[in-house]
Amino acid sequence: MKKTVSSKVVALALGCALAAAMPALAGCSSPQSASPSSSASSSASSSASSATTSAAAVDENAIDLAGVWTMTAVRIDGEDYTVTEYEEANGVPEGTLESAYTLADDGTMVLSALGVEVPGTWEQDGTDITLITTDENGNEKPTDADYVADSDWGEAIIANDPSTGNLSIFVRE
Repeated sequence: MKKTVSSKVVALALGCALAAAMPALAGCSSPQSASPSSSASSSASSSASSATTSAAAVDENAIDLAGVWTMTAVRIDGEDYTVTEYEEANGVPEGTLESAYTLADDGTMVLSALGVEVPGTWEQDGTDITLITTDENGNEKPTDADYVADSDWGEAIIANDPSTGNLSIFVRE
């Protein structure tokens, strides 16, 4: 049986992804208000490693991440919810959680969510990825992510939201 998470958490999960570039989105700095449970971070971390293949199984020098990566699922306390399931279970209007990273070969990127496009940069070290947005004061806000060649969702970038401990799963379009 899947847990139902409040619509506040739904909004915070996506809002926190944008908070790096738009700090006016409230609630992202307080893990207690955003996280469904205090163990979310440890559960999410262990879930991420169980869903990944070993880095040795992937030719780290051949990974081409350029392209559009669309959010397909959210992992909360180790359980995956498709975006649609998550929205329906929490009474959130359809499309609220639609978001994507567009990664360019030159290391630039755009995060598209909530009708807003946030420019940034990205860095790659093998399967480790850092997605970096810049807030209105010029402060860089990194998001750690992992490339997973063979996750339950196929080829994916799994991004960790340090404010909530939740993971967002993005698959290549």
